[in-house]
Amino acid sequence: MFTNANLYHLRAIALALATAGCLWWGPARLAAQTGLGLRPMRIELSLAEGVVHSDALTISNESPRPIRVRADLLDFNLDDNGTPQFERVLPSEARYTCRQWLSLNPREVEVAPGGSVDVRYTLRVPLDAAPGSFNCAAGFTTLPPAGEAVGMGIHTAVRMIAAFYVLVGQPGIEAEVAGLTLEPLPGGGKWRSVLLVRNWSTRYLRPSGELVLLDPQGRPLEVREIPSLPVLPNRLQRILLPLEAAPEPGGVLRARVDLGLPEIYEVVYKIPPPEHTP
Repeated sequence: MFTNANLYHLRAIALALATAGCLWWGPARLAAQTGLGLRPMRIELSLAEGVVHSDALTISNESPRPIRVRADLLDFNLDDNGTPQFERVLPSEARYTCRQWLSLNPREVEVAPGGSVDVRYTLRVPLDAAPGSFNCAAGFTTLPPAGEAVGMGIHTAVRMIAAFYVLVGQPGIEAEVAGLTLEPLPGGGKWRSVLLVRNWSTRYLRPSGELVLLDPQGRPLEVREIPSLPVLPNRLQRILLPLEAAPEPGGVLRARVDLGLPEIYEVVYKIPPPEHTP
């Protein structure tokens, strides 16, 4: 059975905050530049109905200045490119969110240079929670330190995310590999594989396995591990994997995928020959 020890980390998201109050998405590397750290960034729990579970998240500050951080409770889903989308409320996730179960204390903290602060989280599973998995997130956004004047110019803010996955009961997995294909990357010249996984379950799953690109003679051009991307309940998820090698007409793209079921799926995409112009 294939396994993938690499954790899927929900990436840090950087924001530039202007005096006009508008937000722009910025490069994630700003998190490292400001010295802000968060651990753990993924929490996966199996809890029974009515259980109250508490633990802590740790925010660290490796910068030479104090950092003030505000916490928010968020919904999230994944788009067609597998990129997490975070919002305070996502109506499409109403059936599967654990946001209303989650509380954080404190909601706003200041972290001294070289220091760290624990933020306690508590999950209260309702007594009438249906069997299945539920997901939500805690977002931590930097603010100007208390007492710092806010004037003209730009304040760089960083948001980091801790994702929560809560499994209630033991619902079964109902899923299939719905397709495998290739598509060009934007800009041309490179390709990526597209693995389609359909999850009918009320619980999320994490496919694992191996992808092999073969030339027309059956020789491997590239072997890659399938990324451990979550497939949330009741949806069709595209799992994208950029390729270094160029697909050759007449070759094959093959994937062996473990969905947590007794059988391992094997799917093959035959790369079509070039079209001949008469």
